Amino acid sequence: MENCRQLLTEVCTCGCKGTGEFRESERSNLESLKKYEEELRNELSIVKQRLNELESNKM
Repeated sequence: MENCRQLLTEVCTCGCKGTGEFRESERSNLESLKKYEEELRNELSIVKQRLNELESNKM
């Protein structure tokens, strides 16, 4: 959870101010966002797998 909090902090301070355009000094946050996206995909995969297991056991 701490890792997610750190990534969210970076996301929230990206500097785009809603424009989607990053200041040059903020471009490193792009990599942080990509890393965060990958971690979320992995987490979602785990959740889906667990849901499938629970549904299978239910029957």
